[in-house]
Amino acid sequence: MTDTAQIRRRADGSIDTAHYIARGRLERSAAAHSILPEHRATAPRRHGPLVATLATLALAIGLPWAF
Repeated sequence: MTDTAQIRRRADGSIDTAHYIARGRLERSAAAHSILPEHRATAPRRHGPLVATLATLALAIGLPWAF
């Protein structure tokens, strides 16, 4: 990335850092998704409601040591 002729700039002439931050996030997300197995991206999360229910129950019966 040594070619500086294609640097995206704002109207005031400064470098458009928001553009490069967004671009970096997209590239990082794509890289993270590429290492995950295919079924992980579409598999439903099954433990979410159970964990929430157990945490609520623990608070209701007074188990402060559980947290």
